[in-house]
Amino acid sequence: MKKTIISILVLVIWTTSLYAQQITRGQADTIVKEYLQNKNAMYSILYVNTNEPKEEGITIKTFNEEIFRAKYACWAYYLNESEFSRCRYLFVKENNGNLLEVIANNDLGQEDTTQWKIIPFITRYSASFCEGGIYTDDNFTNLTQAGVYYDTLQNANGGDGNIIELTLIVDSIYFTQISDSISAGDSCNFHGKLLTENGIYYDTLQTIHGCDSIIELTLTVTSVGIEQMTIENGQLKIYPNPTNGQLIIEIVDQAHNDVERMEIFDVIGCEIPTLKGGIFENKITIDISHLANGLYFLKIYGINKQVSIFKITTVR
Repeated sequence: MKKTIISILVLVIWTTSLYAQQITRGQADTIVKEYLQNKNAMYSILYVNTNEPKEEGITIKTFNEEIFRAKYACWAYYLNESEFSRCRYLFVKENNGNLLEVIANNDLGQEDTTQWKIIPFITRYSASFCEGGIYTDDNFTNLTQAGVYYDTLQNANGGDGNIIELTLIVDSIYFTQISDSISAGDSCNFHGKLLTENGIYYDTLQTIHGCDSIIELTLTVTSVGIEQMTIENGQLKIYPNPTNGQLIIEIVDQAHNDVERMEIFDVIGCEIPTLKGGIFENKITIDISHLANGLYFLKIYGINKQVSIFKITTVR
């Protein structure tokens, strides 16, 4: 006769004080289901032994003929958790409802399967996927909307087994539109990319749920060949801009003494000693070829106290 070996990983006793008399099968089912829900048993098939409790207890034999016993009258249950490669054997004591659980590596023996019956047991879990995607797992396929879904497992005889309940959540994909403008010769740093031309640009980030967060940038590059300022009874033209060294300032249809003086500053506000004060001709050419490439500001003072500032970009 084969020697008895008990392959037990965990032994748990769960006490309940809800019952003060003998426990019926229905009450035992409730005790086991509540216990398993608290344990978050997943992807499982729950069986109950169809034999009535006996005073001498119950003996269970596994597929490799290992056996173990509960030496008291009880209702016996078996739970196969294939995902974790383990089995749960549960015993509800008939006289008080206390529960004993044995977690083992071995499945039921074939000769014992006729004494066990699948009972309804809902396994609940939740999952999420990104908006516009498709969710698939071991129990459900091609789901595209949030909701609560159910699946019924099949037992070995082809009948209905345990119920799987999935709460599916759809995580949003975010789409954000922004706009910006730069002067010719400048650049825009868009998430590490230096942009210098007109256009619509995209970058895709990841949310904390792993879904896309799409940023759309509309970039406008201001490249003005002639910049104009209206002065009293006339106009002031500045060109070319950007310039490679020669900058032309022209007063159109107006007496030349409407402009009192001009100054050029760099981006940190330091004046560049290029222009001198005084009365100007209607058209003047300024040589700024000695200036480094970059952005400068031309400040023009009118005799009527009007002050205008122009961006000047040098590119060579």
